[in-house]
Amino acid sequence: LIKNHFTHRINELTLQLQEADSKSVSFHSEVRALHKQLQISDKTKYRAEDELKDTAQSLAQLKDEYQTTTKSYEGQLSMMSEHLAGLNEKLTQQKDEIDELRAQASSKSGKKFRR
Repeated sequence: LIKNHFTHRINELTLQLQEADSKSVSFHSEVRALHKQLQISDKTKYRAEDELKDTAQSLAQLKDEYQTTTKSYEGQLSMMSEHLAGLNEKLTQQKDEIDELRAQASSKSGKKFRR
């Protein structure tokens, strides 16, 4: 009876040990898989961070180029506006001179016909 009892108890403990061993193997495999996923995620994270830094640098460079180009275009537009204003002023002066000369010419030709 005692032998039976201990044999039965040994069998129960053996089963419990096998279950515990099976669970530990399963947990170990799961931990290894999770560890690999973590490593892959870390690599992906670092790549994404590097890409983000590169993109931020490119963006800063493009903003700088944009500002430089904008200032250049504004300067050119200002110079062209000033030049156009100068040309308009010259054109107005020349038109005034032409009108004055025409007036003088017509007054001289009018005097010739009066005589």
